[in-house]
Amino acid sequence: MDSTLLRVTVAFCAPGVEDVSEVTLPPGSTVRDAIAAARLRARRPELKDPIDAGIWGRRSSLDQPLTEGDRVEIYRPLTIDPKEGRRLRGERRAAPSSSRAPAGGGRVATGGEHIAADLRRRRRARA
Repeated sequence: MDSTLLRVTVAFCAPGVEDVSEVTLPPGSTVRDAIAAARLRARRPELKDPIDAGIWGRRSSLDQPLTEGDRVEIYRPLTIDPKEGRRLRGERRAAPSSSRAPAGGGRVATGGEHIAADLRRRRRARA
């Protein structure tokens, strides 16, 4: 292999899919060139324009030059807005927790409080 060529990894992951390719490119190649060399679009027709990509977990433009050993990652679009997802998870957590609340709406005692309450009961029973 020519020492002037760059070795770059191109990765795309989705539920149940891990598509990782290693490509060799000439110096000065960009993220766009790496994606084209990996022929990712031919194997993954679900990829739509514009492609959102990054290098080692940091978002970058498709015109970003690459260096030896870079890992180009293709990002999928969000399936749900993060704020909406947090709100929905909070609603799901709130519903079952109300059935676990202590009787009378009081707080749950810690281990040390249980011991102290037990000692008080024993003292009263002796008196």
